[in-house]
Amino acid sequence: MGLGLVVMYGVMFSMIDGPGDFRNNLNMFYMAVTMWAPMGIFMLATMPGMFPNSRMNLLLYAGLSY
Repeated sequence: MGLGLVVMYGVMFSMIDGPGDFRNNLNMFYMAVTMWAPMGIFMLATMPGMFPNSRMNLLLYAGLSY
């Protein structure tokens, strides 16, 4: 799940022209989280074998849907 967040953060910068256009701010992280959270819920719902701990799954559902 953490790797997914890192990937989504990197995707936020995929459309920049060059290093001069790179602007890092809190909004970029917020947008990465808004892409990552639904993906995390989808992963928990469709791949239950990867996440066998049901108590942790409930905590993740609650955290990702907040």
